Amino acid sequence: MPKPRVKNKNDPRYINIQKNIDRVLGRFVKHGHIANLKVSEVTSDADIFISTFYDHHKNLDAAIKHLNEKMKNELSELAKETLEMHCKLEVYYPKLLHFINKNKNYYDISIKTGNVSIIMMAINSARPFVMDKWPGRTSEEKIYKFYILSWRVCTEIWWWGEKYKFGEEKIDKLTQKLLSHTTEIGKTYLKEL
Repeated sequence: MPKPRVKNKNDPRYINIQKNIDRVLGRFVKHGHIANLKVSEVTSDADIFISTFYDHHKNLDAAIKHLNEKMKNELSELAKETLEMHCKLEVYYPKLLHFINKNKNYYDISIKTGNVSIIMMAINSARPFVMDKWPGRTSEEKIYKFYILSWRVCTEIWWWGEKYKFGEEKIDKLTQKLLSHTTEIGKTYLKEL
């Protein structure tokens, strides 16, 4: 029997239903069944009424957007907690990679769909904390530097996902590679500017 409708967003039942919807969407994403997904499939697996789904989301695209926003917010918090405290990418990169590994089904969408924006979102979560620490005469120089770095990091993370399925055993080696790119970009591109 599906769970009853709850409309109060602060009600623990409402929050649990949303978590359940996110979990079910994540499972469909994991198996690559997102393109032709129907609300009725989500509600059936989440064991909720269709009307309850619509209490939470306007449509399926809105539910997926919510899942994306949830990931973006979690990444922003991770960046904020890590970089405000330590101000070092040496600390942030392993945490970022472990976060991606923990949520590899979500990030696997990037690989399956050829959409780098999901990975770029993970990298860009560090931008406000990193750019302030970098030397440079203007914000344009810092933006340029971060842009170059973010594409290098994105490429490495993409390769990690494509070849190693975001496996935990490669995190230390990949962290060293990302730090090497960061150091190289810091030295090379600022000299060119």
